[in-house]
Amino acid sequence: MSTPWKKVVAAQAGMATLVMTLIQTKSSECPTAFFVKPGDANASYLYQKINGTGSCFVGASMPLGAPLLTPKERGIIRDWINAGALPN
Repeated sequence: MSTPWKKVVAAQAGMATLVMTLIQTKSSECPTAFFVKPGDANASYLYQKINGTGSCFVGASMPLGAPLLTPKERGIIRDWINAGALPN
């Protein structure tokens, strides 16, 4: 396997690990909510934080200290979560 492909495979494995961590981890600010609830963006703490609304939203919107995501960017994340939050 060539070096560029090794990097792609490693990146994909890293993304899968990241997604599984987000799905399996509950928020410390809202212990009843997982960071990502596949199939339900509105119940996902991550989406509530970037959207600035929701039953678990507290504090400031993400990303902290940076410009808010555009509606299009938030929509991409919403659609990804609603589609099952697959690591691809």
